[in-house]
Amino acid sequence: MAFEFSVISSDLLLETPIFAVRNDCVTMPEGTTSYRQVVEHFGGAAIIAYDKATESIALVEQYRHSVARRLLEVPAGLIDNAHASAYECAQWELREEIGAAAKTWNVLIDLMTSPGFCDEAVRVFFATDLSRVPRPHVTEEEADAEIVWIPLKQAVQLILEGKIYNAISVSAILAAYYALENRCELSEPTSAFAVQPTRLASRRREQGYDDMKQSGVLVLPEKKKAIVSDS
Repeated sequence: MAFEFSVISSDLLLETPIFAVRNDCVTMPEGTTSYRQVVEHFGGAAIIAYDKATESIALVEQYRHSVARRLLEVPAGLIDNAHASAYECAQWELREEIGAAAKTWNVLIDLMTSPGFCDEAVRVFFATDLSRVPRPHVTEEEADAEIVWIPLKQAVQLILEGKIYNAISVSAILAAYYALENRCELSEPTSAFAVQPTRLASRRREQGYDDMKQSGVLVLPEKKKAIVSDS
């Protein structure tokens, strides 16, 4: 029978507008406990925007400061509105990032991006029957972003050539190519997102924030508990 891990204690170490970090004391199978640091995330929505006529997808080339380079990525964003679903956030992101709307939506895949330390999960949608819509004003990195349309097969080749690095985009592009080649039946866009993280979003909602990114800045709790290593 599989061991049931349980949390003995949990302390919030850091709170920022878009993520938080906590320190959990967790029971281990040999009867000991160990500390695990967890990055709490809102979760995200990503989109394969597919143009049937050209068999192309929309990619966004934008600067990512954490890796100090511009990356080619599928349109994506946080599920950071307290009253919006992943599907609703995806519709907004499609308009905001590439100035498009889609008549046909399906769920392509759900994925956990870095489960070794982060609870982030992303729902990837497959959007077709596209039309142009006004793109809202964007700022900061998004103001410098470039929208490119690339044949799906070429996007797969770019992955194999090491030119698309973003893990969500790699997963989304390969899944889209497989789904189209094999005529896979995809789920409805409102189907349950079982692995969507909830802890950070629930705390922000309890604090009364609708736009959950606006919940303050870089808060270090007054009680700073030392992180105990496994060694």
